[in-house]
Amino acid sequence: MKKINLKKYLTKKIIISALIVTVILLALILMIIKKIDLKYELEKNTSKYFEKERIYLTDNYIVSNLNNILRVNRYEDFIWIYISKLQQYGSTANIFVRVKTKNKKQYDIASSLDENKLNEIIDLIKQKNTNILVGFTTENRKEYKNICRENKK
Repeated sequence: MKKINLKKYLTKKIIISALIVTVILLALILMIIKKIDLKYELEKNTSKYFEKERIYLTDNYIVSNLNNILRVNRYEDFIWIYISKLQQYGSTANIFVRVKTKNKKQYDIASSLDENKLNEIIDLIKQKNTNILVGFTTENRKEYKNICRENKK
């Protein structure tokens, strides 16, 4: 039977525990900093709030609360943006601003029946992310597939 040096064993356990606690504390500090940064962003004069569409556009973030789902993203998180219409019984029931990521995720970030407001939102997002693909076109669909394919490599 192998003898275990209890002092060395306990020292290693204490060091590992201290490292785990440190990592958890750093993660909490980063979350607090991000929350403070977001609060500061929302309170700036340059932030734009679209009440009916339930979206804030700050200098660095898109904050959407569509369907009571809070999403906070940086502008560069999205690579494609376009208008999507929900049709029911032959008429438009709702219009959404839809965004897509490199990871093939898509989100509706604003909704309204006022397409002009949604186009204004898209224009403001385009100003912050000049590389974003705008509009649902064949060219953008192909480019989006290429970007996703490149991201996979």
